[in-house]
Amino acid sequence: MSPIYTRLGKYEIVRKLGRGGMADVYLALDTEKKRQVALKLIEHSSDRDGEDTLEAERRGAMLQARLAGIDSRVAAVHEYDELDGHFYIDMEYVEGEDLSEILRKGALQLSRVVKIAIEICDMLAQAHAFNTVIEGKEFESIVHGDIKPRNVRINAQNQVKVLDFGIAKALSRTRKLTRNEFGSVAYSSPERLESGDVDVHSDLWSVGVLLYEMVTRVQPYRADSTGKLERLIRDRVPPAPLPADCPQALRKIILKILAPAINRRYQSAAQIKADLEAFRDGMETKAELEQDSETTRRTQPIVPADNADDRTRRTTQSPPIARSPEKASLKQQEHDPASARRKTIRRAVQAVLVLLLVWLVSGEIGVWRKAHQLRVSIDAEQTTNLKDAWNQYQQLASRSYLPAGLSDLRRSLKHRFVAAAERVIADYRGDTPRVAERQWEETLLYLSWALELDSTDRTVRAYKRYCEAHIDRINGEARKLTKRLNDALQKFREAAALKHGWPDPHLGLARVYIYDLNDLEKGSAELKQAEEDGYVLGNREKAQMADGFRNRADRICGEMRRLRTLPQEKEHLLRAREDYVEALRLYETIFPYGDSGRNIQQTQARIEKVEERLADLDEGRQ
Repeated sequence: MSPIYTRLGKYEIVRKLGRGGMADVYLALDTEKKRQVALKLIEHSSDRDGEDTLEAERRGAMLQARLAGIDSRVAAVHEYDELDGHFYIDMEYVEGEDLSEILRKGALQLSRVVKIAIEICDMLAQAHAFNTVIEGKEFESIVHGDIKPRNVRINAQNQVKVLDFGIAKALSRTRKLTRNEFGSVAYSSPERLESGDVDVHSDLWSVGVLLYEMVTRVQPYRADSTGKLERLIRDRVPPAPLPADCPQALRKIILKILAPAINRRYQSAAQIKADLEAFRDGMETKAELEQDSETTRRTQPIVPADNADDRTRRTTQSPPIARSPEKASLKQQEHDPASARRKTIRRAVQAVLVLLLVWLVSGEIGVWRKAHQLRVSIDAEQTTNLKDAWNQYQQLASRSYLPAGLSDLRRSLKHRFVAAAERVIADYRGDTPRVAERQWEETLLYLSWALELDSTDRTVRAYKRYCEAHIDRINGEARKLTKRLNDALQKFREAAALKHGWPDPHLGLARVYIYDLNDLEKGSAELKQAEEDGYVLGNREKAQMADGFRNRADRICGEMRRLRTLPQEKEHLLRAREDYVEALRLYETIFPYGDSGRNIQQTQARIEKVEERLADLDEGRQ
């Protein structure tokens, strides 16, 4: 950018961190919040490319901010807006080094390479499964679009942070890819360079390039011009061989990620992560199993059945068959009409049985083939409508006489149903949940199907009870029905008993106790139990506690109308003031979350009223 500012609005520029495209990133000091930030500045431009870049950065900042709320490996976005002719993004500044800087210093230990790759894949799995709503439209996946060493930072605690979602895209439920003309060519997949389309497979390819580069310290595709580099990748020319000291299992993982045909690659970040973890733990990987199977298939000699039979006929002579008296008399029996009829009936029955068996086997083969196709589509996350997938499974199950042939499909379906439920549960666990009754009912349906597939899974039963509890809670709150609220409490408790150490049911109990039953002590106890189960209380829970203290103080003040001038009045006023002060303290710790700003003002005003009344009482005694 030009010129370089020493101060921009509330930000004091310390130094430049880097530049990419039309954006500059600076280390800056937010003078209001008194914190160091990474400040990204994008100049406004009137041309089409400039407008597209600005829109991509704006959208990327919004997506990054939402994703950072559920994954600490994504650098947090504090704010973004217009400032002095620039669009700016105020982000968390991560102390440490970019992966590109680390690679320039020397080779990485293999264990560190695998650890970094696993962390990136885990983050991408979270992003690719992330549900959000943007301008009223539902999206169910975020694609980073620019995974490369410069956008991966290792902090002082050796933790991975993924930066710069400036060209990130959200994929809708109906459209699984999108156009994106940005991104680094060296890390772009052949399909992306051919069409400009970006989907989750684009990120997976970038992971493969990054993994190759961490092992070799060079990129798999190199050329002296961008045009030649694009042609190398689009033509799917095999990359240079990996060094001899690269373990065979890791070599196979990298080659599978960078396979020429997309259907030969991993279909999700979770699959890559699983294979990397298997390699790390010394176990056999999926990539090894597939390659061994393919090698066996290619090298096993194949003898056509017809030729084998023909050779057998030419080289083998049947031994003479001795005729027994019984066999000799068969010809005579053919002249017996009754015997001939019995023989005809027997042959007819045998023929029917053979035809029935052929029909049964061919039908099962057809069912198994369709079941396999559906399972592959589900595992690759190409099937997005789970209701359709369930209907297809039921149709196949109704046509199958051998249920064992559908076991793989049942496992895949169950996994997808449970994963969909866990996404909703995770969304509700966040500070700004967007889960309504409709989502709980849909999730309950998925979990009911999962239990049909496997009725012994306690975790699925716990999830189902948890969803039922939320539906009861919502109806109880809306209609002021104490019975529905008590039903919700019971189901939350059952969910907690089914899945020990799971904090979410206790969070649900706390909400009902605090907001619906006005029982702050029990609500606080449930939040403490959630903390003991490993949950870190966030802004939402602190807001609940603050609301609980304020509401209890309001109730005390309401009772004081009948206690006015009585000796108990001052005691009640002191209790109310204590609760208001605690509520104020909690609201201030979470500002500006939710309505905390307005609640701070209201609570301060109520404290002042209580103080005035206490002063009046003291003056009256004097």
